[in-house]
Amino acid sequence: MLRLLIEFAVKKLVLNPSKVYISETIDGPRSIIEIRVHPDDVGKVIGKEGRSIKALRVLAESVATSHGMESILDVLGS
Repeated sequence: MLRLLIEFAVKKLVLNPSKVYISETIDGPRSIIEIRVHPDDVGKVIGKEGRSIKALRVLAESVATSHGMESILDVLGS
């Protein structure tokens, strides 16, 4: 569920939504989410002064916490 939420939000931010790939790995009580986007869209996902990625991390952490988990969110250019 968390992966789908992050995927939806990231696809709204980027210019190449078809190049967005989100993977989620569950490691005990931790959800590790990797966001892969087109290299031109990395800046869009990070945002000015990191505001967009901070907002995505807050969103992911609040959802994960409500399910008794913690989350780690990484952005990678493909």
